Amino acid sequence: MADYKLSAFLRGHESDARNVIFPNSKTVISASYDGTVRSWKLSSESPPIFEPTISYFGSSYVTCLAFLPPSQQYPEGLIISGGKGQAIDLRQPSKTAEDQAEATLYGHSHQVCALAVDPAGKYIVSGSWDGSARLWPVGKWDSPSIIQQNGKAGKNNDVDISVLAVLCYDSERIITASMDGMIHIYISNGVGGKLSRSISTGSEPQRALCALKNHPTGADFASAGSDGIIRLWRISGQRVGEIFAHEDYIFSLDSLPSGEIFSASEDKTLRIWKGSDLVQTITHPTLSVWSVSVCQETGDVVTGTSQTEKTGDVLRVFSRDSKRIADAETLQEFDDSLKEWEKKEEEKKKKAAGEKYPGPRHLKTTRGTKDGQVKLIQEYDGSVRAYAWNASESIWDLQGIYKDSPEQVEHKGKKYDYKVEVETERQGTLYCAGYFHEDPAVVADRFLNEAQVTGAGDREDFKKNFVDSIKEKYPAVRAKCKDVEEEKAEEAEKGMESARARIDTRRQFIRIMDTKTENIEKSIIKLNKALIDSGKKDLSLNSKELQTLFACCKAIGKLQLAHYKSTKETLEICVKIITQWPYPDRMAGMDLIRLISGQSESATYRDSQDQDIISILIGSSQQSNPPNKNYIMMTMRAVANLFVSAPGVLLAKSQFPKYQALITTTLADGLDNRNLLIAVTTIYHNLGVACHVSSDKETAPSPQVTREILTTLPKILQYNDSKNPADSEVAARGLRALATLVSLGGGVKNSALELGLKGAVEEVVRRFPESRIVELGVELKELIAMGDGDVEMLG
Repeated sequence: MADYKLSAFLRGHESDARNVIFPNSKTVISASYDGTVRSWKLSSESPPIFEPTISYFGSSYVTCLAFLPPSQQYPEGLIISGGKGQAIDLRQPSKTAEDQAEATLYGHSHQVCALAVDPAGKYIVSGSWDGSARLWPVGKWDSPSIIQQNGKAGKNNDVDISVLAVLCYDSERIITASMDGMIHIYISNGVGGKLSRSISTGSEPQRALCALKNHPTGADFASAGSDGIIRLWRISGQRVGEIFAHEDYIFSLDSLPSGEIFSASEDKTLRIWKGSDLVQTITHPTLSVWSVSVCQETGDVVTGTSQTEKTGDVLRVFSRDSKRIADAETLQEFDDSLKEWEKKEEEKKKKAAGEKYPGPRHLKTTRGTKDGQVKLIQEYDGSVRAYAWNASESIWDLQGIYKDSPEQVEHKGKKYDYKVEVETERQGTLYCAGYFHEDPAVVADRFLNEAQVTGAGDREDFKKNFVDSIKEKYPAVRAKCKDVEEEKAEEAEKGMESARARIDTRRQFIRIMDTKTENIEKSIIKLNKALIDSGKKDLSLNSKELQTLFACCKAIGKLQLAHYKSTKETLEICVKIITQWPYPDRMAGMDLIRLISGQSESATYRDSQDQDIISILIGSSQQSNPPNKNYIMMTMRAVANLFVSAPGVLLAKSQFPKYQALITTTLADGLDNRNLLIAVTTIYHNLGVACHVSSDKETAPSPQVTREILTTLPKILQYNDSKNPADSEVAARGLRALATLVSLGGGVKNSALELGLKGAVEEVVRRFPESRIVELGVELKELIAMGDGDVEMLG
């Protein structure tokens, strides 16, 4: 199938084109922040030329559109528009802004941000920032019904309750999507609607909906929003797929009967999807692509974008039909505008390089926009560190130090960020030392204990004065305290997560899939060439084997492993790498095994000596003294990923003694590999999940397995990253694994009590007083205190 190419510019708007629709092959309709709605009529087909008419002009911006198809009552159909003005305007396409509207609909108390029309033309649905969705019967404009009411906007016009998207799936079912991440499906009789089911997509706002036909997943509709993910749903509410589609907000979706999906995003692109495969990306020279609409008659597509330096350059039509492609001069103009835009964006980045960097809290409140995205963070100690976004695990991974911290001071043989003099009546001048990332109240308590100050009044007075003076003297401490206060405020506002959300977490396996497959390919090519050059061609891979590995890498990169048919062949090649290649050269092979271990073929694989994949990985990682801990880490990642398939669960549970022995031996040598600890805690979590989702009551961990895990986890919880003391990811993973296991009740809970894990949990909460750690700590205390009957009822 041919790629889309530019067909025409539609110039005239004086600001962003916030919404577009393509109701037929001869007409495009657009709504803009310039307050106008414009109707564009095709006046020439080759090259395509569209002539505009201003259909509506208002004093505030227009953000949403719909089109009522022609009917006996309205032979031309109706252009429907809404926006900041709260009213909904309806007018015939032949009318201009000077003509009287067919009707003006009043009812919303805030901006109208979504409109849709019943396919049969019987009613219109609107969504608003006021939190409501309303149904308007066609021709009975003064008789609307409220089908959804999330609440009131409040004094501050809180938009968290906004209905951001509406879809008339058919004449009987209406779908809405909201700022709170909820999707609601209503049954309609044409004059009202009754809630049929609600779907939670998480906390990210859902901004777009579209109906689907002939999608290979069987999905009936799609939703998308702020996290850049397109979610695929059946009308029953079942999620049947996800497409990690964009690096930023998705504002608009549309589709064709072929099953293709079109998505418009703040990452400046329009993307076209066939199934879960990316067919084409069209980058725009602008800050955001606000809207996309596909002509169902021709397959041509129109986009509405934010304003560029070139006034009016906000609407573009694209086509696959060579007869409707723009002339060479127009195509060159589009290419030149892209190059010029990219050049200016690069200049902006260079200019911004000298700006101040955000603090550590930024990593907790901000998601990355794409895998591998790098952010520079000003730490509390004054250093600047680079973090990269790990999309598969939704965390920021520390990459290295960009700028060292100021020189530390010594106190009692240790290095600290600061040291201050404290005058005491009995002991004279003493010194109190601490770190910028520490709560100054904790530093004060430590000093008071060392100085043996026991009086409650004296301790509290000193602590208050000390905290105030340290916060005033050191901006880094002040910033840390501010972050902690904001986290506590957010925690109080949001409340603790519900028991149901906890149960969902206990039933979800975690995979560790972060990777850059291009690095795997480069490593294999380089090392394979080195083998050939050194005369070891018998150990090298032939071209067919290389192509098999590269095909696997491609499937991983496109998130298409479920359709990959050569898992066994790939495993055989990777096993050759990790067992026959020189010991230092095995990482790429182990990494690739880790990435495909979630396939059921990985769990059933046996080599010529009848060894399973876990045994092969462990044996390969140990062929050196001391062994490479990164090889052990990759082995544990592979074990964690095995749980995704049913055969993998059986293998991982049966081989627990073998890999647990390796875990015990490795951790005894030191807690110095963060990624290894994350992999181990993920295994323990997945073991617990396997028990939760199993219908076999005898699948709970044996007393021996339970004791080994509950003995290992407290050791892992003691991990402290000397380079990044504020890093709490290992602690959070460990607590989550512990909660998943303890929630099984029975022997697991009793062992947790016997081993005194409550104290270990409290220590972690003390070290990392952030919201997610505190919440997990509270959850664990509740679980340990519950009777077995209560725990079973929760599970």
